[in-house]
Amino acid sequence: MAKNTTSGDHTPNGAVLWLWQAHNKVNARLHGDKTEDPAFPKIQFPSKNLCRDCHIGVGEPDKNSIFHFLLSFYGRSGIIVEPRNETGTSRELGTVEVSENKDLDWWELHQRKKDLDKIRDLRKKKRSKDEARKEKKFGALVVAKQPEGDTFDKEVQLEALSSVSQRYHWDFLGFSNVDMSLCVVFYVLCTLGILALYYHFIVRRKYRPCKISTHNKFW
Repeated sequence: MAKNTTSGDHTPNGAVLWLWQAHNKVNARLHGDKTEDPAFPKIQFPSKNLCRDCHIGVGEPDKNSIFHFLLSFYGRSGIIVEPRNETGTSRELGTVEVSENKDLDWWELHQRKKDLDKIRDLRKKKRSKDEARKEKKFGALVVAKQPEGDTFDKEVQLEALSSVSQRYHWDFLGFSNVDMSLCVVFYVLCTLGILALYYHFIVRRKYRPCKISTHNKFW
């Protein structure tokens, strides 16, 4: 593809147009092929619905208009900063409406969907960490502001916070409650085994049975 699509312009602007030309050549070659998805046909990008200024005349599209369209379409304005809700909105794909999704290439839609899923996962993880941090700070403030008369409640909250901190400590080291239980059981078994060996080799050696000699000597 690189050999068939050549460009004498080696500037960044020329590289953008070169990639656009290569993309459209591949779409033209695969258009009508048996591997083409009927729901997302291989069309020349951008279509008239996406960029009407790019198809003013008949014949070759206006490269200057296409270049500015590509900059705006894949530029900072197309980056999702904060979605309106978790389920998605009609403009979740940047500057493209849902009714115009069929004008996009299937691979572009697939990549954008993957990017959106990653963004949602990262935001959920960040939100959960922030909530856990806020709950921990809130618990510390509640314990600190507890009245002196409610000593029982204060002790209960301190015990709860200590248990939570211990659990986070073991989780941080990579051990769960099951792992700690197995370690305790293994420790007990090893201790019993050592005691059994000690009894077998040390204690029983001290109490050897006396042998009575049955040999009689005659003078």
